[in-house]
Amino acid sequence: MTGQQTQQQSPPPPQTRVNGSSTLEMGNSNQELLSKGKKGKLTIILISLIILAALVTLLFIALSGPTPEFTKDASPLILPVKSIALDDFLLGKLNPNRFNGSWVSDNEILYRDSELNVVLLNVAKRTRKVLLTSAAFPIIQNAFKFELSADKKYLYVAHSYQRLYRHSYLAYYEIFNLATKTSISISDTMGAPRQLQLVTWSPVGNALAYVYMNDIFYWPSVEMFMHEVRITRNGRTHTIHNGVPDWVYEEEVFSSNQAMWFSTDGKRLAFATFNDTTTPVMSIPYYGSPGNFAFQYTQSVNIRYPKPGRPNPEVSLQVADLESINMQIGTDQNIKMTSIPPPSDLAHSEPILQNVVWSSDTDLASIWMNRVQNKAVIKLCSLTTDPCKNVLSLEEPSGWIQMADSKPLFSSDGKSMVFIYSSDQGGNAGGYRHVQLVDLTSTAAKPVPLTKGKFTVTELLAWDEANREVYFLSNLEGFPGQLRVSKVSDDPRNSPHKEICVTCKSLTHDGRKCLYSGASFSKGASYYTQTCAGPYIPEIRIFEKNGKEIMLWDENNDLRQILSDVTLPTEKLLTVRLKEGFDAQVKLLLPPNMDMSGNTKYPLLINVYGGPDSNLVNERFNLDWNTYLTVNRSIIYGSIDARMSGLKGDKMLYAGYKKLGTVEVEDQINVTKYLQNNFNFIDAKKTAIWGWSYGGYVTVMALAKDKEDVFKCGIAVAPVTDWIYYDTIYTERYMGLPTVEDNLEGYASAALFGKVGNLRHKSLFLVHGTLDDNVHYQQSMMLAKVLEENDILFRQQEYPDEEHGLLGVRKHLYHSLEQFLGECFQLH
Repeated sequence: MTGQQTQQQSPPPPQTRVNGSSTLEMGNSNQELLSKGKKGKLTIILISLIILAALVTLLFIALSGPTPEFTKDASPLILPVKSIALDDFLLGKLNPNRFNGSWVSDNEILYRDSELNVVLLNVAKRTRKVLLTSAAFPIIQNAFKFELSADKKYLYVAHSYQRLYRHSYLAYYEIFNLATKTSISISDTMGAPRQLQLVTWSPVGNALAYVYMNDIFYWPSVEMFMHEVRITRNGRTHTIHNGVPDWVYEEEVFSSNQAMWFSTDGKRLAFATFNDTTTPVMSIPYYGSPGNFAFQYTQSVNIRYPKPGRPNPEVSLQVADLESINMQIGTDQNIKMTSIPPPSDLAHSEPILQNVVWSSDTDLASIWMNRVQNKAVIKLCSLTTDPCKNVLSLEEPSGWIQMADSKPLFSSDGKSMVFIYSSDQGGNAGGYRHVQLVDLTSTAAKPVPLTKGKFTVTELLAWDEANREVYFLSNLEGFPGQLRVSKVSDDPRNSPHKEICVTCKSLTHDGRKCLYSGASFSKGASYYTQTCAGPYIPEIRIFEKNGKEIMLWDENNDLRQILSDVTLPTEKLLTVRLKEGFDAQVKLLLPPNMDMSGNTKYPLLINVYGGPDSNLVNERFNLDWNTYLTVNRSIIYGSIDARMSGLKGDKMLYAGYKKLGTVEVEDQINVTKYLQNNFNFIDAKKTAIWGWSYGGYVTVMALAKDKEDVFKCGIAVAPVTDWIYYDTIYTERYMGLPTVEDNLEGYASAALFGKVGNLRHKSLFLVHGTLDDNVHYQQSMMLAKVLEENDILFRQQEYPDEEHGLLGVRKHLYHSLEQFLGECFQLH
């Protein structure tokens, strides 16, 4: 069975990581392949629309070692016949399908089939039930999201999507009675459909809660929609947000549009409130439609956006007792509310609410951090016996605490918790993030590592209590770019334990090893969906937890057919030794049929991200603009994961703590120089660097610090140019506060403005959208002002009313970038 295009898709995978909880974005397509609980970052759009990893040869190279040679038997995965059109990327023709279903029980998947019908699949019985047909209900064809109630009697359909920010949107919702095939809209008192910010079902029955104009509303059941209850009444547009995050929490903490959570029995609703009253406003110009009288005067978009040293939103956490609601129509509600204050030892450090999870029907766990995020407290509150207690306090003196990537899991009795946290691996290895177990009943609880080794756990997938096993996602020791699903015993005795790899023996349909896997588990962990996402064309299968395959979901045969006669580059992964014993991972895409003798010289383009906890070099299948350049313009493309990148331990990750713009930039320069010196087919006089968002920042900084002419030119798209202009939660996590007492000097050193002298000898292309709500156009304008004041020539291109991803002008963007590179590399 093939799951075709749908919007009921699993969350994005741990592919390219950009700090784990927020994303200074990198200009990437939204096509994700693996299940991922959440992901996030100083959001920088990872520049790549999707890459074919060919047969990979891993070469280990020391910086001082002999000139390396490529193996002679490496060849592209698919025999070359023709090149790739730019439109193939821009129109998504080369995007692989991902798992397009969601587990709604321990053996059922809700998905939309190739005819856009909504279907419920029972994987145990191998039966398929069509819930709604697109022919009978055309609204389904245009729906972008749908979700089944817990009792399976109703299905909501979200349509008419209107984007707000990265994860948030407005939409209309239609609720279908699956027995009668009738529907109702979520409407106001006059019957007009409401444009809602969020709708979520209760985990029991068919009650639901939704957010309208920043206030929370509750339906005890769909049948009782006339008994709508208003939970909050203080919501104010752009200022007070109930049940949904404000801009900075959406972007940097939750990576979601949701900030309310039903208890497991559906009797309580926890929700966060974000008060931005004291948070300064960032005013962004909006130009509108050319020739339209409505835009004779420039308008503005105002966003409450905290910048370093300025007030963060005030966050509060409350729980509404839904059983206290009087169901009489017209009755004034006096809903019982319980306030959950932040831990007392963080109360005066401007606490950040990092995560909220119900550990049982009546116990609520919340994770709080101090403003600069190097201290965390896990708090557990009982809603029946009243007291709250701090279960665990954590501190990281050498860096920051990252706990937003994956929600903690709780045992069914609420007495134990597993979460991801760093533990020291002995010797000089330092800390790596591992699965940790906490006994919540202990008066002196402390984490007990369940896993060990020089690898990084990235996500908790499931807890099979019956078999006492925790499933998780991690990379492989010695191979940070490989991703696998493993399991480990939850027994704290004699821990840590040796993990058991679940997907390491997985093969593609033609017998090749799967090196980059993700998984989505059923509610009771009896089944899982595995996505083999690389290095070959992705394949998706369903397994029993014992590893027995029971169903093929999708082999991406349509994409396989499209690529059957397409010319593709050869991919190479290398390891280069850095200073202080660190290793950098390098990926090179080599043009098809290239002359490796050195008689022909090829331009080199380095695509950089470089932000904390990111990684670009992996085994994930991906076809993108870099692939297009390699195939069509014979440009060697390279990417480098060096110091501050993720998945390789805390020492490497924290190497640039409080000094952004230093080690991650130096490594890009030095490793690129190493490539030029050791591969005689690289043209050292035609080497460029480019990046988006944080990658744009590293690009300009690399050009500024490059005193040996390693790079001839660079492209910076939507770059940060001074960290005082970016948001608090991302920036202060890595840089601390811009104060004399903390790190004011570090901020000054990280700014680009005092380092532009060397750009006089470089060619810089600066690109930015004027409506960028993430990395504001202000950043590029400040850099442009300094360059102009210093009489330094550069090329600049702005996109009016375009946001961070420049989605509306991608063709013009990539044509412009290609033209610039053609001039830089003197291509004809």
